[in-house]
Amino acid sequence: MDTSKIPMSAETNTIVQDVLDSVEARTGKRPGQVYNKLWSMVNAILNGEAVDGPGYVLMDVRRERNRQDKKWGPQNYEDFSSRQFDARTVVPGATWIKNLVALCAEAGDLTWAAVLLEEVAEAFEAKDDRDLRAELVQVAAVAVAWIEAIDGRRST
Repeated sequence: MDTSKIPMSAETNTIVQDVLDSVEARTGKRPGQVYNKLWSMVNAILNGEAVDGPGYVLMDVRRERNRQDKKWGPQNYEDFSSRQFDARTVVPGATWIKNLVALCAEAGDLTWAAVLLEEVAEAFEAKDDRDLRAELVQVAAVAVAWIEAIDGRRST
């Protein structure tokens, strides 16, 4: 496909061409649909916009992490307690929250907020770093699923 007929910055054109060359080298094809989606996605990323669709949420998360690192520098905090605040004292126990979420689910009244809160409460009860990491992955997965649900509502 001739990209010279599509208005885009030189930086965008270079990125798109590199990716398309890689796709073509692996598949022997340069399909127009792939190009059009890729061009749209790269332009959105370079303009600091969210990229819609399953899987693109993680690009938004990476961009936000990069923004946080740029603003705050390295972030090496304690997990729960500092001299001023112990996070575990303000979050109800996971069992209590699980029971509440189960009641909501039985009543057909479950929300993303309830599911996320349950995962956070479980993370707060982690026994060691391995358990904490596993629970935080679940927190992140629920947050991503919630964002995908929001994106799905926008596209309908």
